[in-house]
Amino acid sequence: GHLSAQFVPNVSGTSSIFGLCLMMLSVVFSSMQTLFVRILHTHYSSFELAFSRGFVQLVLSFLWILFTPKLSFWGPPSSRIWLVLRGLAGFIGMSCLYYSLHLLPLGDTTVIFFTAPLITAILAALLLKEPISVYEICAGILCLFGVFLMTNPFHKQHLNIIIQTNDRFLGVCSGLCAALAVAIAYILVRKMGASVDFKVNVFYFALISTLLSPIGMKLSGSNFNIHSLLPQKTFEWIVLFGIGTVGFIGNALLTLGLQQCEAGPATLMRFLEVPSSFILGIIFLHEIPNTVTI
Repeated sequence: GHLSAQFVPNVSGTSSIFGLCLMMLSVVFSSMQTLFVRILHTHYSSFELAFSRGFVQLVLSFLWILFTPKLSFWGPPSSRIWLVLRGLAGFIGMSCLYYSLHLLPLGDTTVIFFTAPLITAILAALLLKEPISVYEICAGILCLFGVFLMTNPFHKQHLNIIIQTNDRFLGVCSGLCAALAVAIAYILVRKMGASVDFKVNVFYFALISTLLSPIGMKLSGSNFNIHSLLPQKTFEWIVLFGIGTVGFIGNALLTLGLQQCEAGPATLMRFLEVPSSFILGIIFLHEIPNTVTI
């Protein structure tokens, strides 16, 4: 259809391998960002962290584009609506994921959110007419099953967690919305392809996240106060800047990687974020995984 007719680049074997390598690198930076967020999660709300990340990424992407010759901040006129939708989908995905984490155990949310690669592969096949093989479907299912085991759903403490029925329903729906929104963001990046510089993609996401995070704070019952966002300690300044910086690098690598290879195989690489996060947790947070997780 119309969606698959424009902006979908031809993918060669070499560029596809390069794109998968970029996706693997993006997983490393995404895991680092998760680590930094976990360090500060008791000091700042989810939307405050989202605003800080968005603002740092906005400054970095603005400067990068500013010193890139002949590159417009707003991208090609024919792609601007898709850039706005991509940024909006990314922000919605991030917000829904945070909301789900408030209502469900981390393991449940992880299993639900990591349906995103499967959703992406299916949407890419339906909307962009990108091929999806039985091998990729089976690999996606096996990865999802592995993620399910790594969340340790059968641990006794897990069974003792009491969640209100309404909260659980909202948490599951929010997690699925996060996965769907992220999958849509990936599809939009693939749709625009190389016609839009990856730096512009990152700029739009950062701009929309920065603008909408204060609205999210207001809707969640907290007022936007710039003074409360300013760190009190040097360590907090470093970690907050780190969240934005590694988020910026990870987002840039992810976007560039999606432009180089098909959406299905590319997003399946995101499953590597789970063991990567565990490794960082062992090193920096001294969280030792159990036998089932390994």
